Amino acid sequence: MAKLHHTPFASDQIGQWQPKRKNQWYVELQPPAGNALESIMVKSAGLPGGSFTEIAIDYMNSKYYFPGKWEWETIQMTLRDFVGNSATQKLYDWFLHIYNPETGGQNMGGEVKRNVSIKLLDPRGNLVETWTLVGAWPSAMNWGEGGLAYDDDGERELSVTFRFDYAVLASEDAPNTGFNINLDEDETNEPN
Repeated sequence: MAKLHHTPFASDQIGQWQPKRKNQWYVELQPPAGNALESIMVKSAGLPGGSFTEIAIDYMNSKYYFPGKWEWETIQMTLRDFVGNSATQKLYDWFLHIYNPETGGQNMGGEVKRNVSIKLLDPRGNLVETWTLVGAWPSAMNWGEGGLAYDDDGERELSVTFRFDYAVLASEDAPNTGFNINLDEDETNEPN
């Protein structure tokens, strides 16, 4: 019978088992045109994800599958707008750096791309994880999420969707001290 070893949440391991939280993060974003978008402007942000394409090999009466190319999904962010420090203007400046609607001109790809960093913190404010979106650019923008209404005094929000080339994770190096399952009854089950 399998033996299950539960990891003790001892006081010397408290920091190691503190869960990462959805509200402890900030974004560093420097558009190619204009000033940086301050982290307070970013209300919500997605994290990287994607999927592999599949390569199917037909052989006799079966199919065998292998991983093909990895494709990153886009990431959406919701921005707050301020009267004296306009996220609308900063986002529009980036838009104009990509495409000028008055002339029809566009800048070259490398001129419009920037790295975007999403930094996750522990409860004490220490950096524990950084996702860097390499070669990011806004592929979709909406300067008035939800529109305008006289009967709504809520904050105005903007949305931006980022396409990027790839993402890189830099994280703390935590040892594996989770659950161990020993399928051999005769062996002791010591934690890693």
